[in-house]
This record gives sequence, structure tokens and C-alpha cells, in this order.
Amino acid sequence: MAGKEIFISLLSLLFLKQSVDAFDAARCLAALGMESGAIKDEDIQASSSFENGSVGPQNARVRQERLGGAWCPNQPTMHEPSDWLEVNLKITHVITSLETQGRFGNGQGQEYAEHFMVEYWRESLGKWTRYKNYKGEEILRGNINTYAPVKQDLDPPIFASKIRFFPHSHHVRMVCMRVELYGCHWNDGILSYSMPQGDQRGSNWNFYDSSYDGFWDGSFLKQGLGQLTDGRLGPENFKSTFYERDKVQNWVGWRNDTRNGKPIEIVFEFDAIRDFSSMVVYTNNQFTKDVQVFSELQISFSIDGQLYLGEAIILKPEEDRIFETPKNISLKLHHRFGKFVKLRLFFAAKWILISEVTFKSEPSARNYSADAKYGNPAIEHKESDGKFSSENDDQFQNDFKDNQDNDSQTYLAVIVGILMALSLIMAAAIFFITFRNRTGKSLNGSALPSKAGWPVHGSLFENEYHKQNGGMSLDSAATQLLVTSGGDSLIMKRPNLVYQEPHRDSRPSPYYSYSTLLSQGTIRPDLRYKDTSDTYEYAMPDVQGVPLLPHNSSDHCAPSQEFSTFVDKSTLGPLHECSMSRALSSKSGSTNSSSKKSSERMNNTQSFRKQFEKMIVPDISMSSLQLKKRIASGTFGTIYVAETVVPDYGSMYGARKTVVAAKFLPPTSGKDKAAFLQEVQMLAALDDQNICRVLGVCANDDPFCVLLEYLEHGDLTQYLKSKELSTGLNNSKEEYISVKELVYVCCQISSGMQFLESLNFVHRDLATRNCIIGANYKVKICDFGADSDVYEGDYYKVDGQMYGLPIRWMAWEPLVQGKYTTKSDVWSFAVTVWEVLTLARNQPLKHMSDSEVLHHLHLVSRGDAFMQLAKPSHCPKDIYELMSECWKQDPSERPTFREIHLFLQRKHLNFSL
Repeated sequence: MAGKEIFISLLSLLFLKQSVDAFDAARCLAALGMESGAIKDEDIQASSSFENGSVGPQNARVRQERLGGAWCPNQPTMHEPSDWLEVNLKITHVITSLETQGRFGNGQGQEYAEHFMVEYWRESLGKWTRYKNYKGEEILRGNINTYAPVKQDLDPPIFASKIRFFPHSHHVRMVCMRVELYGCHWNDGILSYSMPQGDQRGSNWNFYDSSYDGFWDGSFLKQGLGQLTDGRLGPENFKSTFYERDKVQNWVGWRNDTRNGKPIEIVFEFDAIRDFSSMVVYTNNQFTKDVQVFSELQISFSIDGQLYLGEAIILKPEEDRIFETPKNISLKLHHRFGKFVKLRLFFAAKWILISEVTFKSEPSARNYSADAKYGNPAIEHKESDGKFSSENDDQFQNDFKDNQDNDSQTYLAVIVGILMALSLIMAAAIFFITFRNRTGKSLNGSALPSKAGWPVHGSLFENEYHKQNGGMSLDSAATQLLVTSGGDSLIMKRPNLVYQEPHRDSRPSPYYSYSTLLSQGTIRPDLRYKDTSDTYEYAMPDVQGVPLLPHNSSDHCAPSQEFSTFVDKSTLGPLHECSMSRALSSKSGSTNSSSKKSSERMNNTQSFRKQFEKMIVPDISMSSLQLKKRIASGTFGTIYVAETVVPDYGSMYGARKTVVAAKFLPPTSGKDKAAFLQEVQMLAALDDQNICRVLGVCANDDPFCVLLEYLEHGDLTQYLKSKELSTGLNNSKEEYISVKELVYVCCQISSGMQFLESLNFVHRDLATRNCIIGANYKVKICDFGADSDVYEGDYYKVDGQMYGLPIRWMAWEPLVQGKYTTKSDVWSFAVTVWEVLTLARNQPLKHMSDSEVLHHLHLVSRGDAFMQLAKPSHCPKDIYELMSECWKQDPSERPTFREIHLFLQRKHLNFSL
């Protein structure tokens, strides 16, 4: 028998088990295959098509121009839609986002759906169900033009194997659609759960399972899924908000006096007979509000859902009347098996509230007849110091083992054979790795060393053209060599992208904060990739150099050379200013930079090169991330505040647990992921105390993720709004902030921008929303506000662009000439200072509409004076004069960030925290 146990243990290491944990929607973001073709044409159906060959459902693939360019129904769409586009995923998926796009048709299309509705189907549900979000809305936002895709998160997510899109319009019109679905496989195995519907508490609080999609039989729910499996956890305090949206979600609750003393029964049905290892119930414990963890939990198992064989596993948690935070009640299930699991929850107080129930299980291959005949013994658990002990473990282990095989010699022979095979495989692997390492060194010189303890992502790039497929040339390709933690190398090719539709190439950079233009010119020139921008890019998406406002001036510079988006660290050289546009070479305010300033820039670039060469970016496992809250979500990705263990910046040692900002790359192609790794390596070299630095990357998981510094007070805008200006008598109170402290904040922002200016980097979106603040007024510049719904009104979208422009913070020349320089950042800095000194109470130029702001800046470009922002009441005179200098019409007359920083440094010489 011992041989059998060893054999089973060994097999568990050799083969991947289908073991599941709690569903996490934040990590379920992958594209499901409409764009890539993973979803086959035969799995895309429609109720009708205007012409099946050219605009049939098989052409409804987002960002693809196939034949007619989209799916178009036969009849015009109206407010009661009847035509649908169906995508069959074959098996149940969790769908967390949907993306739609109109028919571009190579510029000939005019049709798009302004709104749409969704219905979904899964086998266990057995019916088509209309989707509603947590606001109760059925009609979802669609497109505003034929080319820009619109993506939106689904809250709650959809569990389905088939999805139907119903185009919707408030007036009769022809529509066409292209779509994509985002999510992942639903591996938990739960088909449905059945239970009593929750109860109402007073007139304000409905503890209903409002997202349940099964059948409501009076007060009983059956054959559906809802809040208990959606991956969303309830807040610590269920009374923390009075907003209607939050009252009806996350917690499902029952009242004791409506049950006649009977426990709450919840029955989970699974896709097959499964072997259960453990389960977790997330439950509320606000005992001061008559809510407590259940006094007893009984778990029973059944194969057919009728007869629950054996005694139940019983858990009796210890009462906690000290801490009111929610509890994760965990319980080992000792490999009990069944297709149905019944939970019975007994009341300890007036209310039971639960938010999530998760199981860890795998499909079982046991002999069920023997176990069904004899049943399973009762196991009673008692909670003690967060651990559980079984009073009948010995009896359980004896009864649990079935069909014992006394001939262990057979198993030992098999084990010996497997170990010998493993030895041969390991020897071959070692030989292969050694060979690859030697090959990599011979091709690329010395690779980045990998230090023990943390895997490293380095990147080296070659500049030769590469041929394949019988000598066919890849004209715009570069080869990327990624050095893995084991010293192995992986060669990837990244062809140049082809521009097809408006904004097609302006999809987000894999790491939005610092775009690929960082490597153009900052490190080395190359003659194969064309730079269409007047300057370096730091934060905003590339708008292809197209001005927002009309301009007839002849002084707009076009780039004089082309630059490679790839970097070969072995040939890094100083900044070649002669290859930059005239806007950059004259940015300091003089026609030609002096030799001293040129020397300074060269020194800065060389220092950056050295930092880049020695930079180590730790590869952090996605499983170590503890996501706390989402702070932004948009076209450029999703950002979470998270906790994880990372080494000290630029090192592989000194690991410590810290709070980070985790920025997830949107689902994208392999070539963008390769560029993502390159950019992270570049950006990690930006080392300044007032710049949000790169701490690590999750590159071995999907979606990719970059970890950045985060400060405890969050974004600067919200921090300032929570403060009142100190009058001098109340400095000690936390809700007050003084003018000296505000000037200190501005000085730190200027320090960070001075660092970027020294490298000729341009931010493009400097504002308080893109700064974070921590203890002792520590400030760092970032870009987290650009994706936040809170600041959507700060961005003006032109003709349906996916990316808005912060026009109230922008100088006139980016809007009129499409020219971004450090001097346009100086303009934005002055607006940011105004925000800080007014405690971010109002939007700049709030008395103007967006159209009026654009018109005014157009007049400024013609020589009119800028309508300066009003002087804040407590703003020192000399600081307002500095702001006025930053708003000069001629960019060359504006101060540099070096001059600004020196001025603000003198302003707070005697300042102490």
C-alpha cells in the first residue's frame, strides 16, 4: 500500500491536475478569438444577413477587414431589435468584457450600432437570458463611428457558452457590427446553485441575489448562477454607502425569524462527480448590527442530488465578538466525492450574510459504487487559532481508502521505470539548455546575468534583416532575444505594423505610461522605422502628429530621420541631436543649443544608458499579487492597487512586502507583448525620486502586468479635495494643509519634470490626477488618471477618437501644430500648480465649454493673449508670475523645468515637515 501512495504522489507531480481555486475576474481578461480566428467561422451565426457572402456573420471580427468588413443584418434596426449575431464558444466561459466596432469597409462603410443588447445561453441554464448589469441596464453602449472599437467591462460577468448581440437603435437605421469577447474558461465546475432568495432589511437594504440568472420559484432560486460565484466580495461594512447601486450587490443575507429556526440550505451542482479538497465561505461578522458568522456549517455530498450518503462534515467556528471584519471560513473536505454538495448554515445571530463560496476540486476517477454502498463517516471540525482539527481522522482515513492493492512490488517497479525516464529527460534538458546558452552568447556577446532568487527579463536586439520561408525578406522586422532566468534564450520576430484604419495604429502601447517612442532617438538612430512625432513621448498616446486645430504655418517641423523602435544595448551611443526635429533641438529657448547644454544632455544620456545596461527587472509571479482595489480601467489597461513581495528597486535582493500599482496589459498580440518587455526594461532605468518607478513585471502569466510604485494617499487630486487650506491656527489638524506645504508639492513635481527634461522626454498629460502622494507630502509623477472613470470629463474626444485629449491643460502648439515639446509640458505644469494651489476644487477654465477652450487656444496660436487662470487667493505673487511666464505664447520664452525647480527650491528653503 505504501508503494501505491508513493506512485500516486509521483503521478501528481508528473501530470497537471485540473485543480481550481476561487474565480478572480481581474485575471480573466484574454481575448477569446474573434480577432485572432480562434473562433471558427462555423461558430458564428446570425438571424439574417444583408448579403451573406460579403457582410455575413463570419466577417464580424473586430479590427479585421474581410470582404464587406462586418456583419450587417438584412433589416434596419429599431428600438425593439429582432436580428442577432451569435458566437458559440462551445463550452462555458466567463465573459468579463465585450468590444464592438462598426463597418469601416476600407473607408466606404457608414454603418455602426450606437447601442446593443446581449443574451446568453449555457447548457445547465437551458434558456436564453437577457443580460443586465448591476444598475439594471439592458441596453449597452455601442459605437459612435465606423472605425473606433469600444470596449466595456461587464459587471457582473457573464457565464455562458453562447452569446448573442442584438443591435439597438432609438430610431430606424441600418447597422453593422464587428465584435470581440474577453474572458476565460470557467474551470470551477459549478453548473448552478439553488437556495432560498435573500431577505430585505428595513426599507433600505435588500440582501437579494440580484444577479441570479436561473429560475425564481416564489422565494426559491434554482438552476442558476449569481453573486455567490461571481468573484466579487462584499464590503467590510454593508452600510458603508447609501447609493442604490451598492445596496443590492455583493452580500446575500437571510433573517433568522423568517425561517422558523431552520438552517439555510444551499445546493451546488457540478459538471461531473468531483473529488473535493477544500472550500471557503466569505461571510460577514458585523455583530453590532446583528450579523454574525454562522454557528455551524454542515456539508453533505451526493451523486444524484437525491440521496446524500454518509454523515455530513461539520464545522463549528468559534464566535468572534472582537473584530467585525468579514471572515474567510476555510474547511478541508478530505477528498469526499459527489456531483452535488449541500451546505446547511445555522444562525448564530439574527442575520447571516455571505458573499462568495468557492471549492477546490478535481474530476474524480474513483469507484463510486463501493463508496455509495458504505457511505462516508461524519467528521466534526472545531476552529482553534485559525486551524481546524478532525476528531475522527483515523477512522476517516481507514474508511476512505478503497480497493487496496497489497502487491506494492508492481508499483515500485513502475516507479523505478518512471524515475529512470525522468533522469534521461533531465539530462537531455540540461544538455539543451547548455547548448542554447552557448549559442546565445556567441550570437549576442554577454547577456544580462541572472542572479539567484528572482528571474530576470533582459532584452537584446539585433538590427539585421532576417529571411525565412525560402529567402523571403521581412522588410520591417527586428529580432528580439529574451534572456530567461535560467539563462535560456528565446528569439522572437516583431514585424512592423501596417496602418489600415483611422486610429488603428494608435491602439495602446503595451505599457501606456511610457510609449515605444522612448527608445526612438533617446538611445540610438536607425533608418528603418519612421518617427511621425516632433518629440519624445512619455505618457499620452501617439496621435500620429495630426493637429487638432487647423494650421497653415510653415514652421512645423517634420522629422528628418527615421528611428528604430528596438534597442541594441551593445551599441548604445549618445543622443544624436542632428537627427531630431528642430522642435527638440531648439526646445531650451535658443535657436541652437550651446555646447555646454549639449554636453550636459550627452552626459545625462550616457548616465541613462549605463543605468539601462545594469537595470534588473524582477519577474514577479502573478499568484503572489493580492489585488486590493481597482483604481482605473480603460483602453490602455486596468490598474489595481495590490500587495506583493518585491526586491529593492534595481536589485534582486532585500525582498519585502509592499503596496504597488499593478497595471495589466490589455489582451493583445504576441508582438505587442514583446514590445512590452522591451519597454519595461527601458522604463525601469528611469530612476528619480519623483517619478513612479518600475518595481517588477509579471511576464509569465496572461495578461501581462507591470508593477509600479504606489503611495498610500493615492492620486493627488483626490487628496487635495479632502483638504482645507490652513489659516495658521490649525496646522496640526490632518484635514488642513498650508501654502508652504502646497509649494513643496509643486517643487517635487518640478523636480520630476526636470529629470524628464534632462532626457528630452515629454509627458503630454501632466496634471494632479497623474501624480500620487504619500506620507510627508511625498509626490511622484505617474499616469494613472488617464484611465480612470473619475477623470473622464477631463479629456476631450475628437470625432469619436478612442483617446481623449486634456485640452484644458494643453498648450496651443500641440493642438494647432501637433507639436509636443518639454515647453508644452511647462504650460501644463503651470495649470497643475494652479490645481494644487486651489486644492483641485475646480476644472481649469470651468466657465468655458470644450469648444470654447479650443477656439480660445486657436486664437492664442494667432497671437492673442492667453486668458490666464485666476490667481488663487493665497497664491504668492511671485509664483503666479512664474505661472504667467509658463503661459507665454512663444514656447521659446517659457522657462525650462531646471529654472522652475531652482526657483521653487528657493521658495521653501526654510520649510520643514
